[in-house]
Amino acid sequence: MISLKDFRKKDVLTDDGTILGVVTDVKIEDDLNIVGLKLKMESRKMAEDLGLDKPMISSLKGDIGIDHVKSVSDNILLDKKFADLYTYIEEETDWRPVSELIDYKISDSQGKDIGEVDGILFDEEDWGIPMMVVTIEKDTHELLDMEKSLLRKTRLGISMRHVDKIGDYILLDTTADNLGDIIEEEPVKKV
Repeated sequence: MISLKDFRKKDVLTDDGTILGVVTDVKIEDDLNIVGLKLKMESRKMAEDLGLDKPMISSLKGDIGIDHVKSVSDNILLDKKFADLYTYIEEETDWRPVSELIDYKISDSQGKDIGEVDGILFDEEDWGIPMMVVTIEKDTHELLDMEKSLLRKTRLGISMRHVDKIGDYILLDTTADNLGDIIEEEPVKKV
């Protein structure tokens, strides 16, 4: 698994070794499946190859579907050559960026505040989002019988399969009283 924070800023390379750009975000659908990468491209030549005008102030941006990702390591390697750029780079679309979930408040199934999203972890093998990193509220410490650290916030991982709905808040499918059971029984880890 990799965090969104670590995934951003990775260089995206074409199959023939050309740096295409840098990942700025990961795009998701409403069912939280990752469908693409959002890129910042700096080269004027890339804009010309795509038949686009390079913006005066900002960098050229584009999207790539995850079906074009060959491998993920220190960099992201695509399965296409630079000459085929126009066949796999899309103009920026309005897919939902996963970073939009950062700082969302999280409530239990009864509306009690649990904390807020501090990070997203995803699996670059199957492009699933198994876990969110949550900074928990003071009351949540007490429910979990945890001591609150004076120097830093307490962050826990909560499995995404316990997310019931995402609106203005992320609602869990359990109550705050059962949160300890989730942490003990589900594949959730302290991060």
